[in-house]
Amino acid sequence: MPKYSIIVPAYNGMPYLKTCIESIISQNYDDYELVLSEDHSSDGTAEYIDSLTDGHIIRLHCPERTSMAEHWEWALSHASGLWQMFVGQDDALQSFFFEFVKNFSNFF
Repeated sequence: MPKYSIIVPAYNGMPYLKTCIESIISQNYDDYELVLSEDHSSDGTAEYIDSLTDGHIIRLHCPERTSMAEHWEWALSHASGLWQMFVGQDDALQSFFFEFVKNFSNFF
């Protein structure tokens, strides 16, 4: 089980998704999984997610089109990390993110 699950639900997110994912997988940290969940996008998001080869990535495709809340819940149900957080498809993590949360999570 990884220490952290970073969950990114995506729907038609191609203008931003590459930057979001790169901000996560480029960090100098290994004890995480990146749960990428796609919900029937029409802009190439599904194909892009399927093309990613990083070993931290879990690729998911919703079996049917869902509401945003249902999609987020479905994606969360596939996360296995001790700590879990959502990152929006149009957001990014600071380069020091894992170092910061590692120090914070030691209090719990």
